[in-house]
Amino acid sequence: GWGQELTSSSNTLTDVVEGMTITLKSKGETNLNVVDDKEQLKENIHEVVEAVNAMLTKIQELTKFDKNKNVDGPTTTDDGVLEITWQKGAALTGNYGVQLLRSRLKNVTSGSANGFTRMQNSDDTLNDLFTSLSQIGIKTVTDESDPNFGLLEIDEAKLDEAIDKDIRNVAELFSADMQGGTNSANFSVVSTGTRAKGGSYRVEYEVDEHGILDKNSVYINGAKANYDSSMGTFTVADMNNAAVGVSISFPMDGLTPGSYKGADADTLTIKDGKVNQMIDQLTDELRSVARDDKTGIVGGKAGALPLLIDNYQTVIKNIDKKIEREETRLVTWEKRMKAKFARLDTLLAEMNNTMSANEAALAQLSTSK
Repeated sequence: GWGQELTSSSNTLTDVVEGMTITLKSKGETNLNVVDDKEQLKENIHEVVEAVNAMLTKIQELTKFDKNKNVDGPTTTDDGVLEITWQKGAALTGNYGVQLLRSRLKNVTSGSANGFTRMQNSDDTLNDLFTSLSQIGIKTVTDESDPNFGLLEIDEAKLDEAIDKDIRNVAELFSADMQGGTNSANFSVVSTGTRAKGGSYRVEYEVDEHGILDKNSVYINGAKANYDSSMGTFTVADMNNAAVGVSISFPMDGLTPGSYKGADADTLTIKDGKVNQMIDQLTDELRSVARDDKTGIVGGKAGALPLLIDNYQTVIKNIDKKIEREETRLVTWEKRMKAKFARLDTLLAEMNNTMSANEAALAQLSTSK
């Protein structure tokens, strides 16, 4: 056994084995075996790929251009644009906001996962065998004649091979959630906080000849770390730093003497898997528009889709205002025309009366002769 005694306030244990919940049913002794579930991992990967493809398919439907579509035309709009062009397109064909969303999503699925670094050799225990989806058999279909063009496809043989080589790395590539690590034997990562971004960061510090850390020399990602004597931790407090909230701790003594700066600095990694990256990206893309009610100026960083919707709503409002102005103009014009016709009716009545009077006078002159 471990020779380690654990205590808990309930029969449910969550901190014994990472990612596992153990429920104690009765007093006794047992052996607990943990095995990797390859098939469950593959099923989860397929679900992620299917979800991404569902989104890409919808984007394709909204932006496709069907050159073979039968349309009326060719005619031109008031601006001289061939109607046949947009008749062959979909609702959002050529829309910049949707194109930007698709491009950013492609960058997430094709690039390296945040905080993952390709291992340099077989003795490299800090870095990773796989850092991108393509390395485990997940790529974008690039053949335009393929009905799945632009979607993700899975090379099952390559995925199986990757899982057999390093199932933990494959799982982390998707599910790592701000997981901290380091190549240093001098310090450990206590917390990655809630605001830090995935990536690799330099940790610089100095240790004197007696193995004692200079507490004023600790810098993380270029920011001087704040020392908390009660916790024994060094934390990045700069809100503008990508490593904000990251905390590390050092032993009180026994450190390896040296100046760990510049090229000799240690490395701290924060792994953020592809699922988290996609969630973060979509969260950014859906961030609502903050518009000043008085000035109408958009503030903050709005997502591409809300900004697109806001732009269309602004266009619609402007069109509605134009329609309202035209309706007011037409009502005014109608009133003016009615007033003119009323005056014309009065004038015609007066002229008819005058003509009748003249006819009567002429008739009397004729009779008097």
